[in-house]
Amino acid sequence: MSDTMLPVGQFHTPWGVSVPMYDPTRAHNSDAYCCLPPDVAIAAGIHDPEKRAQFVAAVNARQSMPVSMLFEFGGMRPPKIALLRPLRPAYPQVHEVGGMPVEAWVDRIMDCSQWDERADGFEDIFGACLSNLPDLPGFVNAVALSIMLAATLEHVGEAEIDCLEAAAYYALCAHPEWRQAGLEWLQPVRATWFRDWTKRRPQFASFARMCRDADATLPAWIDGSHA
Repeated sequence: MSDTMLPVGQFHTPWGVSVPMYDPTRAHNSDAYCCLPPDVAIAAGIHDPEKRAQFVAAVNARQSMPVSMLFEFGGMRPPKIALLRPLRPAYPQVHEVGGMPVEAWVDRIMDCSQWDERADGFEDIFGACLSNLPDLPGFVNAVALSIMLAATLEHVGEAEIDCLEAAAYYALCAHPEWRQAGLEWLQPVRATWFRDWTKRRPQFASFARMCRDADATLPAWIDGSHA
């Protein structure tokens, strides 16, 4: 497949980044959309650029790309962490924070079908709320926002976490069961994909610092500034 081919779409990987996809009818008569080897490496979770280059060189040398090769160069399967049912729903507990009612949070996120879109929505929400918080101690605002986040996530109705964006937001919500699940998902990628992702999500990072100040049990890396 030629590098000059134009992509026909984007595949959003579990690691918080997207890679281009190419027309299957122009790629070895395949019946599935295709990615170039450098992008396959990203989709497989190979974070180290040097390892990705080594993978591409190996593919070119072999003229094939068996799945086992991905793991030889640091690829990994994305975790799937079950979300236990919370003991107490958050939705009835809070109605408005920072001038934005919980219904506005829910409407914004439920308009999104994928987690990369939801992450954009949450970035907008936190951008609006963090600039308009009431004059209260920081930990009070952090707790209120965490409850609002939990109330919103209750409407998503997921049974498990299977991507970085979902893990990041579940890790900061008020439900301890979901928070633990989010942290468990993020742990293996905290110094790689997650740190990269937080650099592109400044509102998330600000909210994470608020939550960390309010809850010392949260790991220092949750805002992306530590490994």
